[in-house]
Amino acid sequence: MKFVLHIAMAIGANRNTQAVCSTIKPEIEQGEVHTYILEHMQKDLKSIATVLGKSKEDVLILIHYLLSEIMNYQTAARIGERVEDNICYLKDKRSRAIWEEKFNERYIEPVLERSEEILREVTQQVLSDKRFGADPLLQLLYETDNTTEFIGNSSLCENPSVWQFRERISVNHLIQKLTRSRQKCPILTQFLDEEHFLRCIRFVPSIIKLQRILIQKYSRKISRTEASSLSMEKVLQKFRNDPGGRELEKCWTDYKQVWGNIKQSLDGYGFPVNGSILYLSKEDCHKKIDDKTVLSYILPARKEKGLCAYALLFFLLEKQNLFLQKYCSEGGTKYDRLPRVHVRDISTAHLISYHPDRDLLPMVLANCNYSFEVGQGTKVEYNFASLERQLMDRLLFTKSVILMKDIDTALYRSETTNAVVFSSLRDKIRQERISPAVLGQIQEELRTKRLPELCDSIDHLDIAISFLKSVGCDPENPLSDFMINILKLGASFVSQK
Repeated sequence: MKFVLHIAMAIGANRNTQAVCSTIKPEIEQGEVHTYILEHMQKDLKSIATVLGKSKEDVLILIHYLLSEIMNYQTAARIGERVEDNICYLKDKRSRAIWEEKFNERYIEPVLERSEEILREVTQQVLSDKRFGADPLLQLLYETDNTTEFIGNSSLCENPSVWQFRERISVNHLIQKLTRSRQKCPILTQFLDEEHFLRCIRFVPSIIKLQRILIQKYSRKISRTEASSLSMEKVLQKFRNDPGGRELEKCWTDYKQVWGNIKQSLDGYGFPVNGSILYLSKEDCHKKIDDKTVLSYILPARKEKGLCAYALLFFLLEKQNLFLQKYCSEGGTKYDRLPRVHVRDISTAHLISYHPDRDLLPMVLANCNYSFEVGQGTKVEYNFASLERQLMDRLLFTKSVILMKDIDTALYRSETTNAVVFSSLRDKIRQERISPAVLGQIQEELRTKRLPELCDSIDHLDIAISFLKSVGCDPENPLSDFMINILKLGASFVSQK
């Protein structure tokens, strides 16, 4: 879809460069438009080749075939087809999503499903064309040269078969083969659908460790202004001489990698905070995290910039829980019987943790049959059922449901002041104004007490408020009962009123 879009932009730029330039964000110079679009087309071509496991030449053949199909199917019936105006004009995000879905369904998906057949047909058409079919180069490329000349092992570089593109066994190739086979392997299908996210779960311990170290170092000791001006580069320099400095740098490297893989998926993702569903801004979802990023984006918090770090961890933990739900539903296991673990106690053993190259790919290789015949090319067949069983045994068995209520967050200095504390307390416990008569009696009692007694009472009151702010209490119970019976602070008040 992106490649077709960039083709359209390239054609449009030849006619009206200024109009196309105005659609590109962030803004670029008008003279850079053609180079910009060409670079994106090259990236798209490389991505498609990687996903399909084909050479760039094969991908270009499929693109030509797709464009041909689009033009050939513009029949009178389809031209007169009635479609809602708000979808055709792409007025909002919803209409664009519907248009892209219909375009994919009508044009792109049929080509992808028949890609192997299409490539064989087009290749045969080229070879059957008298203008090209007798070309020695094409005969070598498509292995139709019937020469009996023997080329020894010492001259492999002169053997055209060595230079032909062969299908590579990869996770993307496995996905393509499974889709075309239409075999029913529900757990394997679910896993491959979510694999882009599941491969990031192995970094969760590193993310938690990074956040825990930063919280211990800066929570309650730094203001938001200071955190917004302190870069991670300077933070790492401060830890450089510490025994755990190298470990912190590794955790930071893992964090940057995960953010780069996940950030766009956080756009529109809702996550609960204090009973409400919050969303990251589009700017935050497309933000690049590097050593120049300020600390306020990395310290997890329940508002403002710290939501990025909080949302990232919550997203990964929820992905594991949701996938385990699907796994139990398809595998006949009861989700409620799976072991539970708190965030603070998470280890690799609790997680769907694997390395795509060191763990997943060997399983794929062990369950495929790879063969090659001259004139026929490569043939790859997978044992999907066996791979699904191994996947369940090695990666999913005994994994835990994560209890996500206790994700640690940082507090800034301004959030620990009396005004903030009392505001939080007011939200949890209904307040009543003391009558003037009772207030006067309390003041008289306080005047008769010694200073040490007053100081002890204030200290005990601070402790009680910190607990009440966090856990709340029955508003009908006297404060003195809470302090004496629950907190065991003894005779806490000099005045019992």
